[in-house]
Amino acid sequence: MLYQNFYPKWESYYRSQLSVNCSSELNLYHTLPSNSPAHNAACIDTALCMMDRTVKNVESQTASTGVLLGLLASILSILGSSPVELGLLTTSRPLLSLLLALAAPVINPLRLFEYVDPKTESFSLARSNRAVCAGDRRRGKRHDGIVRSV
Repeated sequence: MLYQNFYPKWESYYRSQLSVNCSSELNLYHTLPSNSPAHNAACIDTALCMMDRTVKNVESQTASTGVLLGLLASILSILGSSPVELGLLTTSRPLLSLLLALAAPVINPLRLFEYVDPKTESFSLARSNRAVCAGDRRRGKRHDGIVRSV
């Protein structure tokens, strides 16, 4: 049943809106059988009543929360580990790699077909607290801020 739980920050606000301004729409929604088309129309009427009487500040904060939750999967995929890193971790810590694989919502498609040879590309910290790829030291390339622990 809808209209029971809201964002915790705005729950009291929405409940007061429902009880004061939108009580007739909410009562109609709760009394109709859930499989009827009128029930769906009452649900839409209740939502429109709430949105019509909501302050713009609350609307913008609710919308920004929805955008942030929508971007969360993309952010986690970018920050997550690559398939090569999980494969290397599986050889030494299989349970940890299984948990990381289950916790990852998606795989970053940009790094999906990237091949890193684990024998030549070993990652270590340099004295200057910058991560330097051991294979790139001879060419003089530095990777600032990249730290990988596998």
